Amino acid sequence: MNGQGRKGRQKRIGPPADSRHPGRGGFSLLEVLMAMGILLGCVIVLTELAAIGRAHATDAEILAKAQLLCQTRLNEMLAGAQPVMPVQDRTLDEEPGWEYSVKVDSVPYPGLVAVRVVVAQDVPEGQRGKRFSLVRWTRDPHGRLAASAGETAEEAGDEAGNEE
Repeated sequence: MNGQGRKGRQKRIGPPADSRHPGRGGFSLLEVLMAMGILLGCVIVLTELAAIGRAHATDAEILAKAQLLCQTRLNEMLAGAQPVMPVQDRTLDEEPGWEYSVKVDSVPYPGLVAVRVVVAQDVPEGQRGKRFSLVRWTRDPHGRLAASAGETAEEAGDEAGNEE
């Protein structure tokens, strides 16, 4: 028969043709609405991810600025342009909206001090700003520990002398 019916007509394979619109296929209204719903959901998710990415980029930029200000202040002190002395919440003149603090602590090694510089955003009460700190061990610039180091050296010499 070779695909032909009784009267010599060819058999149609597939769904029956629509008599109103022959040869015309398409999506149903339900399919279009489902596709639009999926597309809208994707747009909402991507918009939220973009907002989160923007917030993280801004935080990283502010933290990098805090790090640069902290390094600059510490380097100024180590170079002698600024005194190495304790400071509490002083506004940075070159960057309004930022404060710095300096703390000088002794360390277990004679002649050295730990200089801690903290830079923080000056934000209203109840908000959290970015903060960065650096600690560098350096020679005691004022010789505060030099006297105690000298005493330690004399004690070591006395002990060495007693052993002979």
